[in-house]
This record gives sequence, C-alpha cells and structure tokens, in this order.
Amino acid sequence: MVDDFLDMQDSSSFLDELEAEESAPPAKRTPKRKRRRSKSSGFLGLTSKQTFIISALLFFLVCSVGLLFMLISGKMVLTI
Repeated sequence: MVDDFLDMQDSSSFLDELEAEESAPPAKRTPKRKRRRSKSSGFLGLTSKQTFIISALLFFLVCSVGLLFMLISGKMVLTI
C-alpha cells in the first residue's frame, strides 16, 4: 500500500513549483468600479421616512401583542 503512494508521487518537488510561481509575472488587476448609490437606496429601497413609519408600526404591533398575551395569561389584570 505504501508502495502505491510512492509510485503516485510526482517527480517535481513542492519547492520547484514555488520557484516557478514566484518567477512568473504577476497578473494585472483591473480596478473595481464603485457602485453609485441612489438617493432612495435605504433599507429595502425605502426612504428614511418610510423606514421610520414601518419601524414605529412594528413597535406598536409588538407592544400590543405583548399586552394582549399578558392579559390572556393572567400576568396582568385591568382594574376598571
């Protein structure tokens, strides 16, 4: 089994391959283009006002669902 691995070994050594890579000229890099951001490219393409309204509505929804859950589970009682 060990003989098979020795037979499969390549005749060139690792150091020879490194020297060949170092002697090769470096590849040219093309400059990356910067993406222009439009004025309305906020979160999900919304403006800041729209994002604020959605976040405020989500906040009030979570508060109201939490309040209803606490009332149903009996952790809080309304005294009228």
